[in-house]
Amino acid sequence: IKARIVESDERETGVRVLLNLGHTLAHALEAATSYRVFTHGEAVGYGMEFAVDLSEALGLTGAVAARELRETIAGAGSRTPLPPSLATKARKALLKDKKRQGAKLGEILLAGPQEPRIHLMDVDSFARAAVDWLRRRTSRGKSRIRATAPDRATGRPPIRRRRS
Repeated sequence: IKARIVESDERETGVRVLLNLGHTLAHALEAATSYRVFTHGEAVGYGMEFAVDLSEALGLTGAVAARELRETIAGAGSRTPLPPSLATKARKALLKDKKRQGAKLGEILLAGPQEPRIHLMDVDSFARAAVDWLRRRTSRGKSRIRATAPDRATGRPPIRRRRS
């Protein structure tokens, strides 16, 4: 599916932009850690989780759909824990995002499963929401996202809860 989308929109001027779900925060996390802490996939996983939470907070997606999306993201497996000192550095990186259009940022959020939307947001508001989210994630002591149901493809049991 991704290959077809990329092929049909080589310059990222149309539908291809929807593939960027989670990438704004992901790129900020990577930049804030000098590309040494997270794999790209881990950073995108955190970015996608943030996008789901923000979509729900803005009323774009309902609680049930948001929970299902979080479970799908968690099903991808464990990730490197978020360092507690990350929020301030990530904010600086977010404010320099290349997709910024003046004081606005076109962020991919979700209206529901398989319903990505470009949502134009104030850059400062987006950065503030991301920093708050990162601080909540690191202060809860949750270091890993866990699946709550067996993986449908492999049938393996969920990843066990661990606190750090």
